[in-house]
Amino acid sequence: MSRGAAPAADPAAPRAPAERVLALDAFRGLVVAGMLLVNNPGHPERAPAQLRHAAWGQGITFADLVMPWFLLAIGVSIPFAVRAWFAQPRAATPLRASRGLWRVAAAATAAVLLANECVRFLPAALAWAMVFGLAWLVQEVVFDLRDGPFWCRVLRRGWTLMILGWILVSSAQRRVVIGLDVLQHLGIVSVTGTLLYVHARRQRWWIVGGILAAHTALLRLVPVPGVGAWVLNQDVNIVRWLNREVFGPYHLAGLVSPFATTALVGIGTWVGDVLADRHPPPGQTCLRLTLAGTLLMAVGWVWHLDLPFSKEVWTAPYLLVAGGMGTVLLAGMNYLATGAGRTRWASPWVVFGRNAITAYFGAILVKHCTLDLWQVGPPHGGGQSVRSWCVDRLSEALGERAGSLAFTLLYVTLVWLGCLALHRRGIHWRV
Repeated sequence: MSRGAAPAADPAAPRAPAERVLALDAFRGLVVAGMLLVNNPGHPERAPAQLRHAAWGQGITFADLVMPWFLLAIGVSIPFAVRAWFAQPRAATPLRASRGLWRVAAAATAAVLLANECVRFLPAALAWAMVFGLAWLVQEVVFDLRDGPFWCRVLRRGWTLMILGWILVSSAQRRVVIGLDVLQHLGIVSVTGTLLYVHARRQRWWIVGGILAAHTALLRLVPVPGVGAWVLNQDVNIVRWLNREVFGPYHLAGLVSPFATTALVGIGTWVGDVLADRHPPPGQTCLRLTLAGTLLMAVGWVWHLDLPFSKEVWTAPYLLVAGGMGTVLLAGMNYLATGAGRTRWASPWVVFGRNAITAYFGAILVKHCTLDLWQVGPPHGGGQSVRSWCVDRLSEALGERAGSLAFTLLYVTLVWLGCLALHRRGIHWRV
């Protein structure tokens, strides 16, 4: 490894536990809460403006920040994961596959069967079992080499996120779909971000700049077939054309996005290096990160005068501004926890942050397989989903806008209570 990673420890040394950073756990929890707020509206058209994505080139809302901040958190966690791995004696640290993963896939299949009359959906159930059984087998055999190299663990983590993403997409569409969505995106960048981390810090910044420049050149200079170059708007751009004509037929729409967002994960690895350095006082660390985040925001804001903010195609100005804002926020949270010695504020966020995948995956799976599927009303048609029924009752009592927001807050609270029960029992599912 290079200067970006910690050297291997003496095999005879005692096993070092993975280091936890309270501010990072709280930051990750805040992001997960934001994801749940954005992804679970009662009436989407009645959601507050900050919980809806901004229109093309119309600025950035809170909804536009949650995914970049999650990517930033992945990058920040990489230095700590690498240091923890290379601090452990190899003979005592086999790579264990996530045995709970197969049970999750089986439970997801069972939920769909029970909710949709098992006989009628038997072919779909067999397809689910075959696809996810094969995925589990690949994980167990290929990415679970005992005493294997660090990269087997990295690849296994990315593969696990891919499988979980496939389960969510398939549960939403009621059929097996092997494509790209949020968790698949996170799985890819967790691998590419770790590949980036093996380079020294200065080299990483050059690579990050090269990625952003290359992605901008793709958007600006590569002609859209049938239209030409220098065409960039919401309806006509080269990324949209690639997703529709090249990647879409293979269920890989969105494959360009991880290339651009790897730059944000790379920025996160630098932030993680700064947080992992315990020598400077907390105030100096906070100042350093705040200045870096402010500089990122300034560069992104100037750049957006030429290239619009866009989450759809992950433009460089959007990534820099979102990453800068996340860096400044994380700097402040870390100073509160380490410099000011105030930690009670972090407790509610840590509940989500220590079980981020559980909260995100579980909330969406439950919504797809119960709230959106189960019917309230006549058994032979004419009913409505449990989710719609709950939203309508709250809207009748509070009004459409308030009722829609009340449903979202109620659902997020229920997910938080579930994660709290796990947290108090020391159950934390990490991939």
